[in-house]
Amino acid sequence: MFSIPNIFSILRIVLSPLCFFFFLSDDPLIVQIGCIIYLIAASTDYIDGWIARKFKSYSKMGTFIDPLADKILTTSVFLAFVILDILPLWMVIIVILRDFAATFLRIYADKKNRTMRTSLTAKWKTFLQMTFISYLIVLLFFLNMKMSRDFNFQILAILKSNSTQVLMLILTLFSIWTIIEYIFENKDLIKLIFKIRSEDKV
Repeated sequence: MFSIPNIFSILRIVLSPLCFFFFLSDDPLIVQIGCIIYLIAASTDYIDGWIARKFKSYSKMGTFIDPLADKILTTSVFLAFVILDILPLWMVIIVILRDFAATFLRIYADKKNRTMRTSLTAKWKTFLQMTFISYLIVLLFFLNMKMSRDFNFQILAILKSNSTQVLMLILTLFSIWTIIEYIFENKDLIKLIFKIRSEDKV
């Protein structure tokens, strides 16, 4: 049950609220520590995946907790950037809802021993999302180095620039498109979910 990959997934969940609260701190050092914690937490996703494949350490708990831990971590970061007035709330809500919907569909598919098809667009969306978050984290780290007033102003200007908003908008549109793809490509699975729920109510 508590295999090494699962322990790493649990670690991501535990570190997620730390990232959130550290990012919102008034202490620049604490914010920088939060950035490092995020990078450590994000790296555990690749580590536990590598361990699971290398030693074939798969479990039902891992199938459930690994994708859920990823979404909790990214959600914590996105919400922190909303509070910091860097990202718009409505875009973040769309991305979060899409991620959790896709995650629970995948968990349900695994539970029913079914394969959930993932499109190339969804893979690109995941790559864009992780790259975008890492980009924001690096900027936040440099912003809190407090090197000079001009330097901080330039970093803050980049964080709150139109380019950041455009990148977030692209990610949001990818999220909308991929959830539509999920629905069409996995319509049989979705029909099964609603069929079972309707039968349970009878």
